Amino acid sequence: GLEFVWSNDSNEYAIRESPTKVKLYKNFQEKTTLKLDFNAEGIFGGSLVGVKSGEYIVFYDWEVRAASYLWMRVKSAMYIAFYNWEVGAAASNWMHG
Repeated sequence: GLEFVWSNDSNEYAIRESPTKVKLYKNFQEKTTLKLDFNAEGIFGGSLVGVKSGEYIVFYDWEVRAASYLWMRVKSAMYIAFYNWEVGAAASNWMHG
């Protein structure tokens, strides 16, 4: 692998296998693979799995539901958005009946 990071839970870790693939492990068994549609330049561990491109960072929770946080950099400003899973699920159910 190209890079290795730990979760806050010492039973979980991630390995960046290639610029487009990150594998997540729990209790030393592969849990899932993130197949990225961008080239990852690095990964970060902790409460979330951070995957960095040259332009932005996407954060996944260790359950891999999708991005939990999104950092956007536009010229000299930075914006941080938070995604609330419960609100998102309720809105999706409402929109799609």
